[in-house]
Amino acid sequence: MIDMQTSAAPRDVLQPGGRPVAELRDVTFRYGGITVLDSVSVTIHDGEWVALVGANGSGKTTLARLLSGLLSPDAGTVRLMGRLCFATDSGADTQAYREARRSIGLVQQNPEDQIVTSVVEDDVAFGPENLGLPPHSITGRVREALSRTGMERHALADPDALSGGQQQRVAIAGALAMEPALLVLDEPTAMLDPAGRAGTLRTMQAAHDAGTTIVHVTHIPSEMRRATRVIKLEGGKLVYDGPAEGCALCAVDAGRASGASDTSGTSNGTKSTSSARSGSGNSSSGNRGSINSNAASDESAFSVRDVTFRYRNASEPALHGVNLTVRRGEFLTITGANGSGKSTLLSLLCGIEAPTSGEVRSLGEHPHSRKGRKRLLGRVGYVMQMPERQLFADTVAQDVAFGPHNLGLQSSELDERVHDTLEMVGITALADRSPWELSGGQQRLAAIAGVLSMRPEAMLLDEPTAGLDARASRHVIGLLDALHRQGVTIVVVTHDPQRFRSVATRTFCLDGDAHGGTAANATADALSNATYHTSSNTDDIATGTSNDHSPSSHAEGSASSKCSSQVSSDHQRTSHSDHQRTRHRLVSRMDTRVLIILCLVMMAGMFTVSTPLQLAWAFAGILVGMWCTDAGPRRVLSSCTGLIALIVVLGLFNVFFVRTGTPVCHIGSLPITDEGLRDAVLYSLRFALVIVIGATAVLAASTTRLTDAAESLLSPLARCGVPIHECALIMTLALRFLPIISREFTQLAHAQASRGGSIATGRPAQRVRSAVSLLVPVFAMALRHAEHVGTAMESRGYESGIARTHWHQNRPGAADALACIGVALWLAGLIVIAHLA
Repeated sequence: MIDMQTSAAPRDVLQPGGRPVAELRDVTFRYGGITVLDSVSVTIHDGEWVALVGANGSGKTTLARLLSGLLSPDAGTVRLMGRLCFATDSGADTQAYREARRSIGLVQQNPEDQIVTSVVEDDVAFGPENLGLPPHSITGRVREALSRTGMERHALADPDALSGGQQQRVAIAGALAMEPALLVLDEPTAMLDPAGRAGTLRTMQAAHDAGTTIVHVTHIPSEMRRATRVIKLEGGKLVYDGPAEGCALCAVDAGRASGASDTSGTSNGTKSTSSARSGSGNSSSGNRGSINSNAASDESAFSVRDVTFRYRNASEPALHGVNLTVRRGEFLTITGANGSGKSTLLSLLCGIEAPTSGEVRSLGEHPHSRKGRKRLLGRVGYVMQMPERQLFADTVAQDVAFGPHNLGLQSSELDERVHDTLEMVGITALADRSPWELSGGQQRLAAIAGVLSMRPEAMLLDEPTAGLDARASRHVIGLLDALHRQGVTIVVVTHDPQRFRSVATRTFCLDGDAHGGTAANATADALSNATYHTSSNTDDIATGTSNDHSPSSHAEGSASSKCSSQVSSDHQRTSHSDHQRTRHRLVSRMDTRVLIILCLVMMAGMFTVSTPLQLAWAFAGILVGMWCTDAGPRRVLSSCTGLIALIVVLGLFNVFFVRTGTPVCHIGSLPITDEGLRDAVLYSLRFALVIVIGATAVLAASTTRLTDAAESLLSPLARCGVPIHECALIMTLALRFLPIISREFTQLAHAQASRGGSIATGRPAQRVRSAVSLLVPVFAMALRHAEHVGTAMESRGYESGIARTHWHQNRPGAADALACIGVALWLAGLIVIAHLA
């Protein structure tokens, strides 16, 4: 199996002789009427590595944000980087907080909320730009940060196209690029694969060795033992502050008890797993084999046949040629490197996405068809990687009740189902709380409860223990084990299959190929029942059926090491050090200011088009422009097909308003003339080409370059008091987050539909009402995103009105001269054709 942790011997505890970089005295913090931190006093000294630990909801994230200077308390004293930032008598000193934050970096729990641009390297450059560094210094910092996090290969990628773990590494790179004196990380490895986790810990170690003070929020014992000091919170109070050796949560046995893999005490992480899976030396695993042989049937719960899936506008498939069969009653874990397609595979199994090619069946149905979704209501439960995306009621109890209510349960029966489910998951005390007031771990438990209340036949869970403390993790694993023993089919995506080693019957390992997809071969180790999905090109897949129960540690270790080595090699492919760039085509090499001006000129020129010959000439010129972008004509056209279709439909309404010409037919009393048809087609195509010109500009340059160029072009208005810089930043954030909000609405709709909502299968009026009911949670999500993004921007040195530098320097060159000549010829052609007509 995979060595899930990189161990380190505990260091001697640093004596408090260094200068304090953060001091909190008798700090109290409240959310509404709830006291989250109660008279907490903490001092962080220069050069320390502090692990901040405790149960979910104990106040770790709040304390981390106080140490980052992003929150001020209700009472107490806060001193950061030697500056008095808050005192009970005087309140918050805004200027002191701003100056202190320039030396403090923060990596939050959810990376999507702290990436502010649409290109990876531009996001990493955001902090250094706010520090006012010259462009050559920013280039050095960006490349170094991407290299240290293994993300050089993705420098030009859209963050939305990356996996959750890859986004987390981008967020870490953004913090490292600021070279902070104090780096606060809130569970930075929770979403990472084993190689990515080890790489992140090495990055943190290198930063610490270089003199950076580390505050690390974590639930993982081996990560705690890396620290020079451990601070434990419990119920908002500080209950331990000392060396790791004295904290029970840091013990090796604590990791094993929680189900978290912790191999710091062994030389080879595969040996303990092999022993457990064969039943040797582990009674629970030995019993698991006999239980599953009776529970699992030959009938498949999920079937994936030669499936390929490509996200819209993606250059490579997320999944390629995947085959998998999950029998009813199985407990399957799916593992693999970040970006290998694990979450995508789950989204196909539950019907959120439809395969590009191949066949997917869930409980015998096609889950992505309307009929299939209707038949699967309440039968397949799905817990997403980001649990807040499937919580949409005002309280936890109401959210849990949503599914059973749609199944027909009423009054006392419904109340009993909700109470039993909350008690089963262990969150009865949260029943009347808003889901938005909960910690990340508590939200995950609430999402699991909402699915469990439906009593599904099969459950799909994406990282169900990520962000959970040891006790909650044990509870969730035990709960899934109990459901499995009752015959429920369980499929879990995890970066840490060791957590589930005593309960899972089989592991399926997805191997991302060099292009980020997965390929189509899998072999089964009959002794460990581990299915490994490699990048070879063969067609068969074994379902992991065991025909030989005799233990063979050599064979098991071989299969386990095989999976581990492939995950590591995938990470190495991602982490190559060469920062290579493809040669850009002409339009993509242009000064973005010139690009915007020429696009506006071409849009204006389109309104002079009045003949079919002019339209043909205009289209030919625009086609050449699309071909001269890196995206190419196909991607440009596919990016705006929906809007073009809308424009064409609206344009065709012109047929009802033109009365000149020869009548061709009548619709009621309205005559349809030949001139009306000609004008309708001409105007529709004319406006469609205007949209294509805009799409070409958007895809030829990143949103950061576009907004920087717009800011430069509009800079004269700043003399009149117009906040040009702030407007440009708002434009950047809008372009970054509108697709995210759209995607989250879709995911909420799917979550509602999977729990019996009528948004996908009801009558039109019901579907409209269901969609409208999601507007409130989507609006709440948007506000939450805005709050978190604001926090991320502040933590990376952004302030309104500051003198920022721009990494991308706009300088016209040969490409711009050629483009200007081309547009001039294009306009001249339109004029000549008009005169000839």
